[in-house]
Amino acid sequence: LYDQTTLWSLYDRTTLWSLYDQTTPWSLYDRTTLWSLYDRTTLWSLYDQTTLWSLYDRTTLWSFYDRTTLWSLYDRTTLWSLYDRTTLWSLYDRTTLWSLYDRTTLWSLYDQTTLWSLYDRTTLWSLYDRTTPWSLYDRTTLWSLYDRT
Repeated sequence: LYDQTTLWSLYDRTTLWSLYDQTTPWSLYDRTTLWSLYDRTTLWSLYDQTTLWSLYDRTTLWSFYDRTTLWSLYDRTTLWSLYDRTTLWSLYDRTTLWSLYDRTTLWSLYDQTTLWSLYDRTTLWSLYDRTTPWSLYDRTTLWSLYDRT
């Protein structure tokens, strides 16, 4: 505990799996290595800005709050990002597939133009869709709730 030079030490800055380690893999708050917490340059780091699977990373894959890469949270330009507006499976994405609140893609929530979107007004199986089949509150399609036509 509080060891600065060995493995699995708490607050260790030089070894593997250390808490608050700044230079090694799987460290907490590490800024340069793999799987570090708050790491800004490595893989799977928390709050990492440039690497893969980082939390709050803005440029890499699977980052949290990443705005430019794949599977990032709050990413606006990549795949599977949260609040992404331009990519696939993003949350609140407006232009891609399976996005939440997406208005132009497939299976988006509150999507206005695509398939299986929630509150979509132009596609299939959307909630509150007014122009497609199986929509809720749809007035022009098949099996819609409150459909009049």
